[in-house]
Amino acid sequence: MSKLLIKNGKAVDPSAGMNKNFDILIENGIIKKLSKSISRISKTTKVIDAKNCIVTPGLIDVHTHLRDPGYEDKEDIFSGTAAAAKGGFTTIMCMPNTDPVLDNVSGIRYVFDKSSKAPVKVFPVGAISKKLEGKELAEIGRMAQEGIKAISDDGQCIQSSILMRNAVEYIKMFNLVLIEHAEDTALSGDGQINEGYISTKLGLPGIPSLSESFIVARDILLSEYFDTPIHFAHISSRKSLELIKNAKKRKVKVTCEVTPHHLIFNEEYLQTFDPNFKMKPPLGSESDRKALESSFKDGTIDILATDHAPHRIDEKEREFSLAPFGVVGLETALSAMISFFINTKKMTWLELVERMSVKPAEIFGLEGGSLLEGAPADITIINPSGKWVVTEDNLVGKSKNSPFLNMELTGTVKFTIANGQVVYGQI
Repeated sequence: MSKLLIKNGKAVDPSAGMNKNFDILIENGIIKKLSKSISRISKTTKVIDAKNCIVTPGLIDVHTHLRDPGYEDKEDIFSGTAAAAKGGFTTIMCMPNTDPVLDNVSGIRYVFDKSSKAPVKVFPVGAISKKLEGKELAEIGRMAQEGIKAISDDGQCIQSSILMRNAVEYIKMFNLVLIEHAEDTALSGDGQINEGYISTKLGLPGIPSLSESFIVARDILLSEYFDTPIHFAHISSRKSLELIKNAKKRKVKVTCEVTPHHLIFNEEYLQTFDPNFKMKPPLGSESDRKALESSFKDGTIDILATDHAPHRIDEKEREFSLAPFGVVGLETALSAMISFFINTKKMTWLELVERMSVKPAEIFGLEGGSLLEGAPADITIINPSGKWVVTEDNLVGKSKNSPFLNMELTGTVKFTIANGQVVYGQI
């Protein structure tokens, strides 16, 4: 029997209110024992000394673009999961905007089959509509039978209210969550950055925040009417947060996520025309950023997600208006949050781990999010004082389009353990 013993680490598990030193014994992929002190079981038991480290349930990212199949020059299942393991993630959910689109059983099986050899767990998200065209529902029921946890047309937004209604009604039968990329494309048009002073100053067409909040308002009404869970991806505006907060007070089944880049940066960073700050939804005003920060702190925002969106360097280095939207984030998310939120005392470890592990597992019905005995041995061991400079060379993913390039961040992953196996780090 394979055994692994983690000693001397500070265990942080919000699901159990745990925030103290514990030893953890792993046996056959399961947390077998949790105690203040555990002696080595046998000579064959491998031991990790986690002194001065934080030990958490494995991190979970519910919003990753692996680009596989179809865009493997940007990322593939193996390079993307290697990036995830380095970033401390033990489970990721990958979006369906691939080629072909993950809108049927064969596409879902392809991802499950290929990722079975990957270092971390991968759950594909099925498309809402066929080919992401927003015209006809995809094979949602059959994909649910294959094991998907959610559906989304991420990268696109369902513009048709009647199709959205049909999707919201339909998923009730399968216990799925609908993930919405909230964007009224008639309002966003050919916009490049947030509409406002900076867009006017730079002479770039703007995307009004109303584009997001308009769809958020519509979908809250649908969720409330049909009592069906809707999760809003990468929320970015103050108005959207007001709508979500009010909906939650009425017990509407809506949840939402925010990315590290929207929490940390604002539209001012776009004045250099650096396409690594070009994303959708766009970076908002400082007022929006502060609203995101406070809503993340108070729990209105449920989850931190990366929206890891790889693009080749030759694509991102084109003229700004031609560069694609999106940035990578699997390898920098944890370090960025430690640097800008933990070290500045804006958040506690319990709060951060809740949003990066416990809540994602809870909302999407995923295994994990716990260090209790009997839980899957998905564990992240973090050196909170470790420092590293983000460079293209030390990002293991295929694409390097990070807004954190050349920044020094604090907090490194020492070990990532998935299914009881060390998938990142050296014992």
